[in-house]
Parts: sequence; structure tokens; C-alpha cells
Amino acid sequence: QKATIFANLDSETQDKIVAILAYKKLVKNEILLQEHAVDKNFYIIAAGSFVVYKSQEKMPEAQVGFLKAGDVAGEMSFLDELPRSASVKALEDNCIVLAIPFDSLRKLIPPNFYYTLIKNMTVRVRQANDAIVHSLRNELLHKTKLANMGRLLAYVLLLLSFYGLALGIFAALVNNPRSEEHTSEL
Repeated sequence: QKATIFANLDSETQDKIVAILAYKKLVKNEILLQEHAVDKNFYIIAAGSFVVYKSQEKMPEAQVGFLKAGDVAGEMSFLDELPRSASVKALEDNCIVLAIPFDSLRKLIPPNFYYTLIKNMTVRVRQANDAIVHSLRNELLHKTKLANMGRLLAYVLLLLSFYGLALGIFAALVNNPRSEEHTSEL
């Protein structure tokens, strides 16, 4: 009922989809979809919230989105038939998803469903873009602060070097008996 992506389908098609749904309950931190894995199910989030994230070796997870009741997961693999492009993890206990096998769904949906699905995906791509830009801005700000601190440290070290050099020259002049001769000539 909450999955707006199916709202434009006639009631007969909706009933057929409901008949093939498989119920799945997840607990906090349980993985629904694993990046790069092959899974032939389309998921409707019925309850709870999920994080969508990308992983890279030796790097922290990069969050690219969030899902809530009424959202869907697995639509990219449904369209392009490639492995999962991101991971999806439950953020709380008692999350519920409804799974629909790709092949069964393809047999039931009319062609205009793909248009609705693509519109839904463009919203999520825009949200992911915003999240990435926000993350990059924060990272740039942090690196700019570090670079400024590095420049300040370099200036301080340079000033200390000049100060040390000046003290060395002053000490050499004070301790050099010939410097008095030159000073008196001036």
C-alpha cells in the first residue's frame, strides 16, 4: 500500500504482485543488499529505515542515501541485470521488506512501470549527488584547514630559523675581537 511506485498499476496487477511477495524481517545492522552481489529480488521497504552505502577497501563506508517505508531497493539491478551497485543495511530492529523475484515482476508489470521506476531513480540519484557534494565539501574544508595549519607551521619554523641565524650572527660579532676594530672604524 505504501509503495507509491506501484500506485499507477491497476488493482488486478497490484493483487498479483501482492500474491508473490515474500516477507523478510531484519534487525539492526543486518545487510539487505550487498554491493557486487548477485540477488534477483526487487525489495519494497514495508517498515523501518535503511542506509545505502558504497564500500572501498581500507576506506570508511560512504553513505549515499537512506530508505524508509514505501521506498524500493534493488531497482538498478532489476533494470540492468548487473550485480548490486551499493549495499543496503537496516538502521533499526524490526525492519520489514517485501521481496519480489525479478522474473515474476517482469511478467506482471506494464511498460509504463519502467517510466515510474526511472523517475523514482532520478530522485535518488539527485539525493546521492547532494550527499556526495556535501561529503566532498566537508573533506575539502578539513583539508584546507590542515593545509593552512601546515603553512602556519612552516612560517613559524622559518621565523625560528631566521631568529636562530640572527642570534648566531650576533653571537659571532660579540665574540669576534676583530669586530671591534671594524666597528671603531665606522
